Amino acid sequence: MKRMAPLELLASDVKNARAAARRSTEAVKSGQVFAGADLGKLRLADAAGTVSGRKYGAASHTWFYVLRQMWRRKGKTVISLALAAVLAGGIGALALTRLAYRNAFLETNVNVSATGFASSSVTTLSKSDLIKDAYYYGTMEVCVNQADTPCSMILTNDLNRCLTGEYSVTYADGCDSTALDDDGGVCLVGKPLAESMGIQPGDEIGLLTHDLYKFITTLYEDESEVKEAAALASWKYKVVGVIETENESEGFHLYSVANSTADWLYGQPFPIGYCELTLADNGKVDELNTILEEQKNAGMQYAPVASYYVDTAGLESARRVRDLLETMFPVAVGAVMLIGMLGSGLMVLQSAEEAALLRILGSSKKRVRATLLLEQMLPCTVGVLLAAVLLCLSASALFKGSVGTVLLCWFLYLLCCFVGALATAIRITGGRILELLQSRG
Repeated sequence: MKRMAPLELLASDVKNARAAARRSTEAVKSGQVFAGADLGKLRLADAAGTVSGRKYGAASHTWFYVLRQMWRRKGKTVISLALAAVLAGGIGALALTRLAYRNAFLETNVNVSATGFASSSVTTLSKSDLIKDAYYYGTMEVCVNQADTPCSMILTNDLNRCLTGEYSVTYADGCDSTALDDDGGVCLVGKPLAESMGIQPGDEIGLLTHDLYKFITTLYEDESEVKEAAALASWKYKVVGVIETENESEGFHLYSVANSTADWLYGQPFPIGYCELTLADNGKVDELNTILEEQKNAGMQYAPVASYYVDTAGLESARRVRDLLETMFPVAVGAVMLIGMLGSGLMVLQSAEEAALLRILGSSKKRVRATLLLEQMLPCTVGVLLAAVLLCLSASALFKGSVGTVLLCWFLYLLCCFVGALATAIRITGGRILELLQSRG
C-alpha cells in the first residue's frame, strides 16, 4: 500500500466509508443497533473529503495528485518540458528569422549608377516616385557677364556630396537653402570668384556657354560688338548666395541645379556626368529598369553614350533566403504540430497502467482523463513559456515585430498537444472496468 499514490488510497477509503455510512443510516432508521465498528465508519464518512486536517475538493485532489506524479516521474516531466521548449523555441526562432529577412529585403538599398544621361532624363528620374534618393553631378563651361575667361558651373542637387570639405553660404536677403529648388535661373557663386568680379548676394548676372561665346567672337571683330552680342545671348541668373569652401579651387565655380533654365542656357538638354539613384520600393526593380531604359532612349539624341548599372546583388541574396523561409515556415509549423500531437500521445500512453488502476479503484473516466491531460499539458505550457522568455531576451525587437505569428504558432502547438493527449486518454480509459481488471491480470 505504501507504493500506492495518495489519490488511489483516498478514493478507496472515501468510497468504503460512504458505503458504510449509508448502511449505518439505514440501520438507525430501521431501529437496529449497530456496532462500534459501524460508528467508526460513520465518523470516517463524516470526515470524507478531509485528510490530515485539510479539506480537498475534486479539483484540488487532482491538482496535488498531478504535482506528486510529476515529481515522482521526473524523467517524463523533463522530457515533456524539454520537447515543448525546443519545438516552441525552434518555431519561434524560425518566425523571427523570417521577419529578419523580410526586413532585410525591404531595407537593402538598390542603387543605380548612371553616366552620360541627358539632363532632362535626370530631372525626370529624380522626381519619380520610384526613387527615394537621387544625386547628380555635372559641369558646364560658362562665361560670366561677358568675361573672356570661362569658369565651371557645377550642376548638382547635393552640395554636401559635391564639395570635398566644409563650406558655408552667405545667402541674399529672403533666400535660404531652398532657393536652389526653384526651376528658374538661380545660382551660388564661390567667394573668390565673387570677389574678383564684384558680385554680391542678390545680384543678377548674365551667363552663356563658352562655346556660344567663342562662336560669337567669330561673327564680330570689334570687341564692343562681341560684348553686346554676348549680353543679348546671355541668360539672367540670380545670385542667391556666396559660398565659401575649404578647397580654394572650388571657390572659383558657380553652383546651380539641372532644370529647364539650364537646358535653355545650354541650348538643349545636355549630358550629366554622373548620377546615383536609390530605389524607393524594392519590389519594383522591374519597373525601375523599364523607366531607366525609357529615359535612356528618350535622351539618346542629346546623350548618345548614356549607360547605367543597377546593383541588385544584395537584394537578390536577401530575396532567395526570404523566399526559402517563406516556403519552409508552414511546413515547419505543420511538423511541429504533428510532433507535439504524437509526443503528447506517447507520453500519456505511458500512464496507461496508472489510468487503469484509477478506474479500478472507482475514479470516473472524466476525472482520470483530466488527470492525464493536466499531467501532460502542464510541462508543455511551462516549456512554451520558457521559450518565450528566451526569445524575448535574445531578440526583443524581432519578437515584438512577429509576436502575433509566434503566439499563433504556439497556440496551435499547444492545441495539438491537447488533442493528442486527449485522444490517447480517451483511448486508454474507454474500456470497462472488467476489461481493465483482465488486462491488469
